[in-house]
Amino acid sequence: MKTFALATALFFVATIASAQIVQPCTDCGVSVWSEPDQTPAKCSADRPCGAEGSKLNAIIPQGWKGAEFKSACSSHDKCYGALGSDRAECDLQLKNDLVASCECSRRPRQCQRVAKFMYRGVDKFGEKAFDKGQQKAASRYHQRRF
Repeated sequence: MKTFALATALFFVATIASAQIVQPCTDCGVSVWSEPDQTPAKCSADRPCGAEGSKLNAIIPQGWKGAEFKSACSSHDKCYGALGSDRAECDLQLKNDLVASCECSRRPRQCQRVAKFMYRGVDKFGEKAFDKGQQKAASRYHQRRF
């Protein structure tokens, strides 16, 4: 029942978001998860937000009224796929990156609410994706060693 409620809410958010054409700004203020001193990422055509292969991806917001979320999601995917990463830290960085990208939005307060809603979804339902990312990272590590 909770999954249905989340899917319904995401569908509602996606419906509202699709009513506006999203124009990415030039500097989204999104950090790239890798090195602490790395400069912020620029808006890009990263993989869409959402779990790999999930049927819900079509309704997950990719931005909000000028803000672009794909860079934050791509960075989050990289964090999940970094061997030994901490899930809570990855998720918190996603939240911070999504909220930071809202500076580009024509409706920053609405965007921040959407960003925090997306974070809560990842926080609640992201364990399987994190475990899959860690398994892939461990497999890559062992392939390189042997």
